[in-house]
Amino acid sequence: MTETSHFPKRLVKVGAKELSSLLSFEFDKHNFPIASKALGRFKHESFQYDFYWAPKEGATRIFVLLSGDARREKNDPPVFQRWSWAEHFPGHCLYISDPTIRQDDNLGLAWYSGNESYDPFPTLLNLIKDIAKLAEVDLTRVTTYGSSGGGFAAMRLGIMEPKLSVVTINPQVDITKYWKRHVNNYLKVCWNDMPIDEVRKNHPLRMSNIELAKYNDVSLLNSRILYIQNTLDEHHFDIHLDMFCKHVDIDKKEYQSDGLNIILFEHEGGHGKAETPECFTKAMNIIENWN
Repeated sequence: MTETSHFPKRLVKVGAKELSSLLSFEFDKHNFPIASKALGRFKHESFQYDFYWAPKEGATRIFVLLSGDARREKNDPPVFQRWSWAEHFPGHCLYISDPTIRQDDNLGLAWYSGNESYDPFPTLLNLIKDIAKLAEVDLTRVTTYGSSGGGFAAMRLGIMEPKLSVVTINPQVDITKYWKRHVNNYLKVCWNDMPIDEVRKNHPLRMSNIELAKYNDVSLLNSRILYIQNTLDEHHFDIHLDMFCKHVDIDKKEYQSDGLNIILFEHEGGHGKAETPECFTKAMNIIENWN
């Protein structure tokens, strides 16, 4: 059970400056210090992947932490969100920075979605599988966890690999339905300035988790997805949660099943604030009951 009185009140992100004292090394799944904290990196195609592994003695679960907007005026990659939360998770923590934001110094939000010619998600999934195997943790006990753009990525990984469970907080469900200035900046850098309507039409599986679930014949209603939404985050409550609920054909309210769970909370901070300690505790209890 999480001690809510000591639970962090902010979504702390840490970047390259704060990480400079940590040893960074090339990831090798055949020679990896699985019992020690480690800052790893590797390249695939033209993309560099960075991750931080924070093991917990005796743990039988892994939480994969994914980041939202990196705010490049504050942090340079790699950027890890919820860095200070590791002790509160009942398992190992694998923090993965978005490799896409390295494509441009002004790019902070890219949904881990690469560019027109390269999709990082298969490589991200392979990294998760490699780490889980090294830690001797079954994929059914691996949970992807993220908010906003990181919530999009967390859900996407769960659609690609249904053995994973998902915690997604105030997520974008469809990238192209987010605020235009963020979407246009991403498309300008990574998609040759392709118009939103064109990328939505020609690349729906890259932009929409609902379209990907349809294509992969994945039932989001029966998947182990925990969707946490602040009702005072109007954009995400009114558009993205609404879109999700219409797809699974349920009313937009709290929902609980053996698979999908929806938790609603109210926080005056809107989109930029973290899930409450009470929501976090509920989430960990639900995960514990899943397996």
